[in-house]
Amino acid sequence: ETQRKWRQTQLGNDVTPAMVSGRKFSVDLFLSGVPERDPSNDLYGSKVNISNRDRETGLSLPPVPSTTITVEFLENGICKACESEFTSGENDGQWKLSDDGKMLRFSIDTLGYTRTVETKGSIQNVYWTKEDEKSVQTQSSYSIPPGFVYGDVEVVAGRKPGTFDFGGSGVLRLEKSTGLFGVSSQLVACGKFEMRQEPITTSSRA
Repeated sequence: ETQRKWRQTQLGNDVTPAMVSGRKFSVDLFLSGVPERDPSNDLYGSKVNISNRDRETGLSLPPVPSTTITVEFLENGICKACESEFTSGENDGQWKLSDDGKMLRFSIDTLGYTRTVETKGSIQNVYWTKEDEKSVQTQSSYSIPPGFVYGDVEVVAGRKPGTFDFGGSGVLRLEKSTGLFGVSSQLVACGKFEMRQEPITTSSRA
């Protein structure tokens, strides 16, 4: 009986597309990028300290947002991002709610992003020579190529009817070609994000 009543209280509390459409959000982006070459082949490649690694994605993320943008989810699944140092603001993306109303995916058009990490290593003196230890310095680049990236975030029904919130931070992914001659592709994590809903105005709901 108790379980039946609990289920009844949950009916109607699912997040629906109508609840998302017309809403505007501020998005804090924590960008990492993906390595331009296989880190395992880089002798002195950037080593990510376990304490600094994001548990969900395995990425090394900045402690503060790389940039903050505004996105608006319009009718017919259109996602509009503002113009910023990371987004063009010209080409609209898309948004879609999962069938069970628990996950939200959206896409935004980006201008690209690159960060370069300088790493140092040393080659110790071979015991039969008299040469000093040599220091070697190299660079590793992590980038997000221009084009669309995809955000996935959990959504949960709010306490008030018709409202919703986010279950935590979301994962930002890009489409990367894989396989022989790049004939296939997969979504690879390149950062994370946090979303905050902006106040609803009359014009935004029109």
